[in-house]
Amino acid sequence: IYCQYLIKEHEQKGDKIIVFSDNLFILLEYSTLLNKPAIYGKTREKDRSQIFSDFEKATGSATLFLSKVGDTSIDLPSANVIIQISSHFGSRRQEAQRLGRILR
Repeated sequence: IYCQYLIKEHEQKGDKIIVFSDNLFILLEYSTLLNKPAIYGKTREKDRSQIFSDFEKATGSATLFLSKVGDTSIDLPSANVIIQISSHFGSRRQEAQRLGRILR
């Protein structure tokens, strides 16, 4: 519920939000509940590209749910908020990668 509150608050400000979840079940539940796109291991490359493009081109707020696949090799310079849910408390490298998504 707190995640929903944070997303709503930041969307009202026009922010672009990435929500990270290490737990796939929770990732898919929240993205379905909130009607937001999610990218995880089984997401086809074509769909990933479209979701990333839609996120970047959005003129107002946008929210994207990412699993561990979002830790590396993605470039979303318009993202300015990260919310992390259901973390497995990964390595410092993982945390740095995630934080790097909004510090570009």
